[in-house]
Amino acid sequence: MLVVLLAAGGGSGGFTLQQAAALTLSPARMPAPPLSRSHAGELTANVEGVAFPAWERLWRLRPTGARLDRVGGRTVRTIFYAGVRGQRIGYAIVGGLPAPAAPAR
Repeated sequence: MLVVLLAAGGGSGGFTLQQAAALTLSPARMPAPPLSRSHAGELTANVEGVAFPAWERLWRLRPTGARLDRVGGRTVRTIFYAGVRGQRIGYAIVGGLPAPAAPAR
């Protein structure tokens, strides 16, 4: 499992890295978005203009599903990819600034 987080645009705080990671382990609620016809290497899904990558040609990871959540006042879109060996990857983009807080060590 791989978690990728990007922050874009403006928004409120109160959202943690752990919350974003939990969403990448949750089930998909929507079908996978299609490939973009106007932007090579991207899917049509985005958060505040930040697009999701199309990894099928490069990594042989095809999009299999999606989910859209709102946590702590932020939009969180997750795209799920599947590899040829059955790997499942959840890739989340979180809207708003600042980026989600990492846990204290």
